[in-house]
Amino acid sequence: MMLRKCLGVVLVSIITVACSTQPQKSVVSVEEDLTDKTIANIRPIGFRLAKMNPPETDTKEAIRRYQQFLQLAPNNDTRVHVMHRLADLKLMDLEEILSEDVEKVDQKQVEAVYDEAITTYERVLKLFPNRLDSDMLLYQLAKVYSLKGDSVSSLNALQRLVARFEKSELLMESYYRMGDIYFTLGQYDNAERSFAKVTQQSSDNRFYLSAQYMMGWSEFKQSKFDEALISFIAVIDERFEDTAAIVTASRSDKDLLEDTTRVMSMIFSAGRGHRQIANLFQRIGKRHYEYLIYDSLAEYYLSKQQYTDAARTFTAFVQTSPNDVLAPAFYSNVVKTYKQAGYIDQVLEHKMAYVERYGTRSKFWNLYGEDIREMIRPNIKTYASELAQYHHAKGQKSKSLKIKFNHLLAASRWYDEYILTFPNDSNVGEMHFLKGEALFEVGRYDQAVSSYLAGAFDSPRHDKAEESGFAALVTYNQLIAKSKGESYNQWVQQKVDTAIRYSQSFPNSSNVAQVLARAAEGLFSLNQFDKATSVAQQVLSNPKASPSQISVALLIKGHSHFDLKQYVEAEQAYSKVLSGKHLEKNKVKDVQEKLAASIYKQAVALVEAKQIDNAVDTFMRVGERVPSSPIRITAHYDAASYLMKAQKWDRAQELLLSFREQFPKHKLAKDIPSKLIIAYENTQEWDKAAYELETIWRTSRVRNEQRIALYQAAEYFEKANDMENAMTMLKRYAHNYPKPFNAQLEAISRLENIYNKQEQHEKRQYWLDKLIIADKKAGKERTDRSRFLAAKASFDLADYKRRDYAKIPLTLPLRTSLAKKKVALKSTLDAYKRTAKMEVQEFTTAATFQIAEIYGELSRDLMNSERPAGLDELELEEYEFLLEDQAFPFEEAAINIHESNIKRSWDGLYDNWIAKSVDALGTLMPARYAKKEINYDVIAEIH
Repeated sequence: MMLRKCLGVVLVSIITVACSTQPQKSVVSVEEDLTDKTIANIRPIGFRLAKMNPPETDTKEAIRRYQQFLQLAPNNDTRVHVMHRLADLKLMDLEEILSEDVEKVDQKQVEAVYDEAITTYERVLKLFPNRLDSDMLLYQLAKVYSLKGDSVSSLNALQRLVARFEKSELLMESYYRMGDIYFTLGQYDNAERSFAKVTQQSSDNRFYLSAQYMMGWSEFKQSKFDEALISFIAVIDERFEDTAAIVTASRSDKDLLEDTTRVMSMIFSAGRGHRQIANLFQRIGKRHYEYLIYDSLAEYYLSKQQYTDAARTFTAFVQTSPNDVLAPAFYSNVVKTYKQAGYIDQVLEHKMAYVERYGTRSKFWNLYGEDIREMIRPNIKTYASELAQYHHAKGQKSKSLKIKFNHLLAASRWYDEYILTFPNDSNVGEMHFLKGEALFEVGRYDQAVSSYLAGAFDSPRHDKAEESGFAALVTYNQLIAKSKGESYNQWVQQKVDTAIRYSQSFPNSSNVAQVLARAAEGLFSLNQFDKATSVAQQVLSNPKASPSQISVALLIKGHSHFDLKQYVEAEQAYSKVLSGKHLEKNKVKDVQEKLAASIYKQAVALVEAKQIDNAVDTFMRVGERVPSSPIRITAHYDAASYLMKAQKWDRAQELLLSFREQFPKHKLAKDIPSKLIIAYENTQEWDKAAYELETIWRTSRVRNEQRIALYQAAEYFEKANDMENAMTMLKRYAHNYPKPFNAQLEAISRLENIYNKQEQHEKRQYWLDKLIIADKKAGKERTDRSRFLAAKASFDLADYKRRDYAKIPLTLPLRTSLAKKKVALKSTLDAYKRTAKMEVQEFTTAATFQIAEIYGELSRDLMNSERPAGLDELELEEYEFLLEDQAFPFEEAAINIHESNIKRSWDGLYDNWIAKSVDALGTLMPARYAKKEINYDVIAEIH
């Protein structure tokens, strides 16, 4: 097992090895780009040889030949080349063996190859120390030592290379490999110097970035933190020249950046944290990626749960770059960090600071356009709302007046921030309301009123809108109580205006009556109805009032009670005015109308109280009390309407008929038939409903209304079993109203159904044809329903054809009767084929089945037809053969058509007609189709 593990490790190292056939060229690979390596995979980078051309024969044969040649080769360059080549081939041979099967290779064999290669390379170097490719040989020697796991010897070979060949193409790579070995051995000072040799060269050197990175790590390992920071900065500078390079970086580059900033964060966290970052960039100059350094350090602190340090790091970036586009995001992280830590006071402090730094009143807000503002708004929305709620709750709970006052004012300030930033937000109305609540509690009533009004009327409708409007009215009371003179009148007027606006905006509110009543009380000095009622009552209570003054007072009281929905009191007041002798003649008609309206409104109130019978009596009382008023007509009509709504059909019919009799020319009379229809429908007097519908059809000037009435009249005549009138209505409809198409189609369909029930088949066939023609002409108006009805009609017509066909017997002479039968057959088949082509599944499968059955029946009829008389046995047998020849094609056709019907089930279609085809084939081809299914219970027992 241990051997297998060792070979596995060797395999990983060996499979990348190849050799070169040209001794004068460097065999060091330049194919591998190390700049994409991260800390996870830079450190174990090993050596490898460049890919060599494979020998023309197999490797073992090549080794054998080179060994033979070596015995004869002179002691010169040729012999050196052969020795070099032989060592390379043996390494290649080992590589091939390892690639085929690791388990076949003995570790001793591997070691032997390595030792032989080392011996060969050392011998060549000793015999010919001044060869042009000695640097390459030293590199290969270092490589083999590395593969063998002898890092010290590998390092020694590389040291010899760099000492002797200062101009070698392998020099930079050798220093890099030396640095890698030193780093692995923990000799970080030597590693630093080796990597420095590489970084001191041009950055075009392919090992530059990796060396710079590893030099930083070497310095870090030596606690040379300042130097390490400079090295890591150089790595970032080299790879990421601008922000775009960071954004578009590859995954490996992003990993490099992340690893680099992470190790830098470790340095900063061990030092002076964010202050060290600031000092670093003050010393070396600004960088476009400074935000990444701060962010990485903050994230490092968070991973260690050092929340305060993390928050201070985020804050430090904001302080060094207050106008940076990322500053709001960093400051938001400050809030999140303290929230994660559970530091409530700091969370509140920095939420406030965030809004002040980046809110609509800040300088930052005006520096950027809407794209950046949209990034800021969500935080402002959340923070402003949370701050407002926090201070509002604190203010309400505090028992200290000073603390309460300060918290509530702070709450109003944050509500205002929300409103200013999000004027069109769905919650802005509620924010206005809450701001008003806070201001009300600190006694700033004028400001509170403005907020309440905005919350009630000038914001999108919300749950608190009604409450906000009512709160405004309550707040007016506070202002009115503290006002005098003109100021008092102004506040009263504003309250009245608000009350009216409130009643209009929230008509279903339970507060409307109270609001209007209080507004009326406040309007006494402004000559509004509530004040007029009070004044009128005072006048009526005064025994010295004159008759004319009493008449005027009664009118004012009547009008006031009417506007206050006090209709009983209004009726009493108006009645007293009309019974008196001091009302001006030119006002009599107006007062009569007011009286009629008062009675009418009482009826409406009774309707609302669900006292329908009393309401109807009151509606009818309008005509009794004020017969000349136009309102009596509306009252009469409404009485009937409410009776219908209450489903009191008999009395509703009575009032509707009397209305039509009394007011035949009134515009409302035209609605009487439709209402009577509803009443008759509910009493199931279908014939009466149908005649009213026929009346609408005859009298209406609106074609669509006529059409609907005619169609419905047909339905109701049919329900009344008056089929003659029903058919008359349907025919009128079918002939006169081609549109909408679907309705005409249904009318035709109903006609053919009626004729079918009456067994009037000729007339039915006429309407069946109409169905098909109507669907065909419909064009884009065709529907699934129209296609279905047309296909059904076509199928039913085909059935009629089949009946005619079935009536033709096969008699002698067979040729004559068969010819006649075939003519009928073609007509029948054509009818069914037309049905099938309509592509309505139910009738396609039905038509297909019927076609197959017709062929089958014809086959059977032929075989069962009458035989000619006088045939002897031989002639009869020959006749039978002839009949079979005639019948067989029809039977074959039947089978084929049934099978085509069955195949539709392959597409997931299956219906009764397909099932019938299966049954039919069971008779025609029992061996194939008459197999019994296994009973489910039997299967259950098997399992």
